[in-house]
Parts: sequence; C-alpha cells; structure tokens
Amino acid sequence: FVPQDGVYVYFRHSETQTVMVVVNANQDDDKTVDLKRFEELWPVGSSGKNILSGKPFSGSKIKLEPKSIEIIELN
Repeated sequence: FVPQDGVYVYFRHSETQTVMVVVNANQDDDKTVDLKRFEELWPVGSSGKNILSGKPFSGSKIKLEPKSIEIIELN
C-alpha cells in the first residue's frame, strides 16, 4: 500500500495465513492507522495476535509510537 504520513503498511499472505506489518517512520509523532483502508486483506471486525508481544489484537485502528513497528497475524 502507498505510505501515508510516514506510515508504511504491507501484508504477507498465503492461502492459510495473513500477516500485517505497520511501520511508523516518524521521529516525533504518534500515528493512528485506520484499518478500513486495508479491508481487502484485513476485513472489518477481524482480530489477530501481535507477533512481537504475543498479545491479542482487535479493533479498527492501530496506534503507533514514533519509530515503531507492529506485526499482527490475522486469526
């Protein structure tokens, strides 16, 4: 997907697995990403697991601190 406001989002998917990677490249600003933009690969209402922390993820938005990354596997 085309980066917006210093936030990069890409997906890796197969027939059995979808993983979303979200990167906030901004040095000073928190960013909130609305997942509706990616509903062709991350359907509205989907849930998953944060691969880095092991915590469950659900919701329609992701908040990222500056210079951070989230990797979420779709359930």
